[in-house]
Amino acid sequence: MIACFQLLAMASETGASAEFDGISLVATGAPAASLNVAFVTRPIGDSVGALAAVSRWFRDRQLLHSVRIRSGLDAEAGRACRAAGLAAVDTMPAMLLPQIDDQAPMPPDLDILRADEPGAAADHQRVLAEGFPMPIEFAAMLVAPPLLTHAATELYVGYHAGEPVTASSLVVTGDIAGVYNVATVPRFRRRGYGEAMTAHALRRGAELGCTMATLQATLQGRPIYERMGFRTVAHYLTYQRPGR
Repeated sequence: MIACFQLLAMASETGASAEFDGISLVATGAPAASLNVAFVTRPIGDSVGALAAVSRWFRDRQLLHSVRIRSGLDAEAGRACRAAGLAAVDTMPAMLLPQIDDQAPMPPDLDILRADEPGAAADHQRVLAEGFPMPIEFAAMLVAPPLLTHAATELYVGYHAGEPVTASSLVVTGDIAGVYNVATVPRFRRRGYGEAMTAHALRRGAELGCTMATLQATLQGRPIYERMGFRTVAHYLTYQRPGR
């Protein structure tokens, strides 16, 4: 997950990243706390001082930010977040597929292409904006030109009768296939397209040498991923200022 955010920061003209003691800071430059994150990677000791430094780092860049902590990793960091006025806004399951195996066949009415050229990239962007939903300018940051041909990532778009209706992306970190941004526009849901896009990313990950896969699920997507063999191995707590 950190590698994915670091790729987004690399591809953004206003992106930045840094390492503090036990914290990975990643700023994509978007004016949204969820896209500028301090990841707590191990118990950090002086949580109050560390979080104050984190706030200064993002404030210097005039960015809203969030703090993400794996449940059970550092309870003191969570208390320090709350003391600093940050609220727990979600709990996100981290899911693991221990071994990538053959997935279900693709729906016959879905054509999947890699979004490695401007036209397909624009289609991928539109699907993300409508499927999540999110402002189109945020979706554009997830489809920045440097990502289209980067060796560690691939973006995909699925077409039904020539219309872009679903999307997914792959980020390769060592032998791990990270599956991200699985989205389907509302009027084409419940057709198995999200599962198909996930399976396509897994197949490509295996072809690129990955042996296992990971993703962070939404409540809606979690049953689908469990059916595919993913299991929840941790939860991430996200803290940010309320109402922002």
